[in-house]
Amino acid sequence: MKLPYMAAIAAVGVISLGAAAFAASNLLASSPPAPVAAPAPAMPVPQRHTLADMLGLPEGISYDDAARRLGTVGHSEGWALAADMGVSQGGNVAVYAWPNPDGSRVVLIFQHDRLVHRTQEGLR
Repeated sequence: MKLPYMAAIAAVGVISLGAAAFAASNLLASSPPAPVAAPAPAMPVPQRHTLADMLGLPEGISYDDAARRLGTVGHSEGWALAADMGVSQGGNVAVYAWPNPDGSRVVLIFQHDRLVHRTQEGLR
């Protein structure tokens, strides 16, 4: 009665050794690991947008030029804000905001990629 158990234990041992040898041979035969990438640069500290920044943007400026002047891209906002400001939604209207860490923000409304309205929330 002990013989079948001994044979089973021996078989498990042989299978385990075979699997370990197979894994080792595959590890040795594989290509070297890829080099480790350089760490990502640190995120820039968010700059504070001021009332003067917003007022310095001329009417008709493009979104790209406004983003360059403000130093970062804007966050896309909902269409409802444009309607609240009296801007007609017919004709390619986009609303973008540039938030500050304290929750204040610059809000710009573009129609056909030209600044048509600007507002702010909590700027100093």
